[in-house]
Amino acid sequence: MPAHLLDGQATARTIRAEIKEGVARLREERSVIPRLAAVLIGDNPASEAYVGMKSKASGWVGIESETHRLPDSCSQHDAENLIAQLNADPRVHGILVQHPV
Repeated sequence: MPAHLLDGQATARTIRAEIKEGVARLREERSVIPRLAAVLIGDNPASEAYVGMKSKASGWVGIESETHRLPDSCSQHDAENLIAQLNADPRVHGILVQHPV
C-alpha cells in the first residue's frame, strides 16, 4: 500500500470552514450567537496562552468568547459559583475551565 501524505493544515482549514458555515446557519436560521466562556484560574502563562488561542480560534469561525479570571487563591466555592452563573446564562453555549493542576 503506497504512503499517503496527510496535510494537517489543509485538514484544519477544511474543519474551520465547516464550523464557520454551521455557526453562520445558527445565526441566520435560529438567531443564535454561539459564545464560549473561558474561566481562567490563577496566573499561569501557559494557561493564558491556551485560553488566548481558543478565543482567537473561536473568533475565526464566528463564535464569540469571553474570559473570566479568578485568582489562584479563589475557593472551590467561588469557582463553582461562577461556573453555575455561566451555565445558567442562555447566551453561553460552552464553558472552558482552565486551571493548572
